[in-house]
Amino acid sequence: MFIASIMGLGSFLGNADFGISAWMSEALAPVFSGISPLMFVLIMVFIVNLLTNFCSNSVALSVVYAIALPLCMGVYDGSVNPTLLSILITSAAQNGWATAPASPTAAVAYASGWGDSGVILRWGLLIMLLQMGISMLFGFAVNGLIV
Repeated sequence: MFIASIMGLGSFLGNADFGISAWMSEALAPVFSGISPLMFVLIMVFIVNLLTNFCSNSVALSVVYAIALPLCMGVYDGSVNPTLLSILITSAAQNGWATAPASPTAAVAYASGWGDSGVILRWGLLIMLLQMGISMLFGFAVNGLIV
């Protein structure tokens, strides 16, 4: 049921007939028009990282895809590789471990009593930032070799 509802949400947000994705892209285009392509990618990766630590990875991925890809194809057409953006966003959605609702494994870690919740949160966020940096460096290095 959960996966079906997430697929429904993704379809709803991304369906061109409803125009939600186009509306969000149009509404956000002025905000992102003055932001560099690198900063745009960094912002999208950071947003999905934060969302995935407070809600389901699938929800975070569906919501950010619906916003990021239309902007990538519109405002950043030709300057941001949509495949690279998709891979970085998908990679970032796997970082759900800093808070208890992030994933079942994070919930078990919080409930086990073996760790202090503040320590788990700090280390989870630090690892999230490290993963962001490594994936961005690797992604842009590979993208430079491919393009």
